[in-house]
Amino acid sequence: VSQLSMGFCSRIMQIPMGIVRFFVTLFRVIFVAIWGSLKALLPIGLLPRKRIAGQICLITGAGSGLGRQMSIAFAKKGCHLVLWDVNEKGNEETRDIVLRGSDNVKVHTYTVDLSNKDSINATANKVKEQVGDVDILVNNAGIVTGKTIFECPDALMVKTMEVNCMACLFTAKNFCKSMIDKNRGHIITIASMAGKTGTAGLVTY
Repeated sequence: VSQLSMGFCSRIMQIPMGIVRFFVTLFRVIFVAIWGSLKALLPIGLLPRKRIAGQICLITGAGSGLGRQMSIAFAKKGCHLVLWDVNEKGNEETRDIVLRGSDNVKVHTYTVDLSNKDSINATANKVKEQVGDVDILVNNAGIVTGKTIFECPDALMVKTMEVNCMACLFTAKNFCKSMIDKNRGHIITIASMAGKTGTAGLVTY
């Protein structure tokens, strides 16, 4: 009788606890939505920025363009950098530029073929062993053929998907686990408006 009573009471208690959890979750969702909307309306710079000094930031496609500019910006915030690019010379130039403009940051360069899963996995393991866990992952690398779908060779179409899409998944798979374990980290994936609007010569892109 005692066990039956305890089981009945336990089932009764589960009902209100489920309701409580529902309303707690609902409150959190509403709060986050309202707070996010308010932050979006406030002028940039009014709220304090999150401190990322000392964190390890990995940027793909760091050898030129946007990747180089982000490398400079993250270094100014005090991040230690891990720079990935298939262009070894460009990657080293980015490293030199960063080191000339920022003090007390470490910069590690790796030559990586992002169209090759094995190259990604092997280099990711090197980063973990030689540098440590990545706190911020920026998937920036991308290639564009500039050809129509009829002119573009099949192999180049496949490579475009491997670099622009699949590489983002493989890098996340390699570095996301440590972020989850620490309950801290960011994955940023750069996209293009070409994904929303059709443009001549950018079908595969």
